[in-house]
Amino acid sequence: MLRFFSTILFTLTLSSLLFSQRPVEGGGARNDSIGNERSTGFLGLEIPDVNDSIELDYVYINDLSKEYVFRDSTLEYFEDYDPTKAFDKFYFTLGNQGSTHQSALFEFGNSVFPMLRRDQYEAYTIPVDNLKFYNLNRPYNDLSFSPMGSQEDFIVKAKFSQEFKESVNVSVDYFRVTNTGEYKSQAARATNFGIGFWVRNPKKKHQMLVSYTSNNHTEEFNGGHLSGVDPSSVIGTSFNVPVNLNDAFLRKEDYNIAVDNYIGDPVKWNLFHRIDYRSSDYLFYDDVNSLAGSTDVNFYDQFLVDERGIRSYQAQKTMTNRFLVGRGEQHPVFIAAGVTHKLQNFDFEIQELRESQLSLDGKVGLNIKDIFLKAEANLGLINIGGNLFLNAVAGYRSKKLFDLSGGFKLLRTDPFLQDQQLVLSHNLFYDHAFDKISTTSIYGDLHIPFTRT
Repeated sequence: MLRFFSTILFTLTLSSLLFSQRPVEGGGARNDSIGNERSTGFLGLEIPDVNDSIELDYVYINDLSKEYVFRDSTLEYFEDYDPTKAFDKFYFTLGNQGSTHQSALFEFGNSVFPMLRRDQYEAYTIPVDNLKFYNLNRPYNDLSFSPMGSQEDFIVKAKFSQEFKESVNVSVDYFRVTNTGEYKSQAARATNFGIGFWVRNPKKKHQMLVSYTSNNHTEEFNGGHLSGVDPSSVIGTSFNVPVNLNDAFLRKEDYNIAVDNYIGDPVKWNLFHRIDYRSSDYLFYDDVNSLAGSTDVNFYDQFLVDERGIRSYQAQKTMTNRFLVGRGEQHPVFIAAGVTHKLQNFDFEIQELRESQLSLDGKVGLNIKDIFLKAEANLGLINIGGNLFLNAVAGYRSKKLFDLSGGFKLLRTDPFLQDQQLVLSHNLFYDHAFDKISTTSIYGDLHIPFTRT
């Protein structure tokens, strides 16, 4: 009997995997753009092409000439329910979903503009540039729910897109994770929401994309076990372990809105303009309502001086204008040049820093049958003079056998502002003026479609 049910289960599973990936009649196989810099894995390649039962492609804001083939999330990598545990990410975490984390792999930056700090919630964030805009002939929705040990712990993901009249496409992306943690005062939750409108005028060569993202994170912290507690005696009873700091919280809020305009053919000559506003802040604080009886008074001693309970506050507001004129990267000979201007405001509790910054941007490349060459560069000018980003790559792409590329990267930029200055409870903890950081990298990618590697 067991063998019979096992055979039935295997047959149903195999048939589902085979038939669900068959293209609809008349669809045929389509190939994705390969050799681009859209990095979703540590090799810098997009997820392999998979023919799905839906005629569905998508593009990103930064280059509408590149189309990517839809991947069925139900059948591909369904076990990667937690972004920090995906095979090609490798994040160090605090042990529970939704918590702060840091990549175990070296991450090569690409910005010549100063940044406030490294994002501690990178895996649980939806950046504006990662919103997908779909080419589709019918509404698309994708919903997944993953419980994690209890009714209070779960992950929800949702995507939706629909084409309306007057050539208006709407895309929605939602992500939510809630986890109570393994120890007292270790709960974490993240809520990410993104929505985009893609307006295309069939009579005029003009496209406009309006995007908005909201990324909010809240996390509780404790100061570890109380002194005198034997860790071996509390194994299996983690929820009852006495700890310090049962009223400490970290709150991160990030809001970003961008309006992008393309005038002309995205593949041929076109003018691109973006205006972008972003506001984000980190707030590390105590629960004011229970501050009087909190053990934080003993733990922080003289540093606990703010009656509001704030121990650390950092904020950044940035207004960006970017102009770029040239050809899309799918053109046999593409070239583009432009400028980016940023007006940045950094808040460190006791002082604010405002700067107007400018960079010169350029791209150039060749597509000769299966061989491609391309390079991009950003040169800092006003208030960021000497900052430079350069990425040059060459490769060979075969539609069936393999894709091989290699390149060189160079980045010279300023350290994170948090590394140079730290304020705790309105007291300057340290203040250093570090030199610019220069980083180089030589890399290579090998993609074998048949083996999905």
